[in-house]
Amino acid sequence: MPTRGEQQVDMVIRKNRLGKRAALIGLLIGLFGGFETERLEENPFLLTSIAKAAEVKQASSVLVTERNEKKRKSDEPSETSKKSYQPTFKKYSMFNSAVYVYTSGTNETLKVSLGTSKLERLINMKMNKETAKINMGMFGPGSQHGGMYLVDGKYIQAPSARYISLHLYKDGRIDIANYDNKTFARSKLNQLKQQTNFVVGTSYALVQDGVKNLENAYRFSHSTQRNPRSLFGQLKDGRYILVAVDGRSGTSKGVTADQSALIMLKLGAVEAVNFDGGGSSSLVVRGKTVNRPTENRNIGSALFVVKK
Repeated sequence: MPTRGEQQVDMVIRKNRLGKRAALIGLLIGLFGGFETERLEENPFLLTSIAKAAEVKQASSVLVTERNEKKRKSDEPSETSKKSYQPTFKKYSMFNSAVYVYTSGTNETLKVSLGTSKLERLINMKMNKETAKINMGMFGPGSQHGGMYLVDGKYIQAPSARYISLHLYKDGRIDIANYDNKTFARSKLNQLKQQTNFVVGTSYALVQDGVKNLENAYRFSHSTQRNPRSLFGQLKDGRYILVAVDGRSGTSKGVTADQSALIMLKLGAVEAVNFDGGGSSSLVVRGKTVNRPTENRNIGSALFVVKK
């Protein structure tokens, strides 16, 4: 005769079995609502079949989930599968003007420089491993560069609301913002020192977030006139474009700010700004001036494309 302890153990085992059976019955009722509970309990073979079907369904669900996860991971571009680009140089005709475009390669980045003297020609300004360069900031009597100049954490010149600022963040992303020195916070400066390779003044915006935006253009009367231009932008895939537009000649009229923005959008820029133009406009590729400057003017600052 079983002891009291053995009877308690046997009761627990029976409850567990009843619980599993109830769960299986519930599953079948959910699938085949026409069956009666009493008939299910009288057919242990059917219950066993249900259990096996449930196990197969669960295993199939796990396999589908694993397969979907593998597909999702395979669809994500890896560091080694990202497309690689070689630098290119092309010439176009837009708005009855000659347009020269240098597009950076995957293994190139940007640098800026004030040169070695107060003002000098672009062709004479040098940077280690340079592949292309373009004149950049506005300048004038007593001013080598208009607007902010923050490079590699060194704060050389304060911002000015007249000159919109171009940012190169450490991840290679370009951004455009306008700062007024009167309201420029020290906390913002410290943030930019940590997050950017440089922040430099330009003139006015052309494209922001893939849309034409001529912020600050009203501050420059020549923005509505057709002139030689130096333009800079970033494509959606992260590459940079340096653009020079000839002007003031019978074969090349030059462009306005609005036309400059349309050119940059046509080239695929998602962010773009206007650099100093007119007689300063000059683009050098692999040591050779590729556009036709109207003057051999000395300039104050330049943007370089260099090999990483």
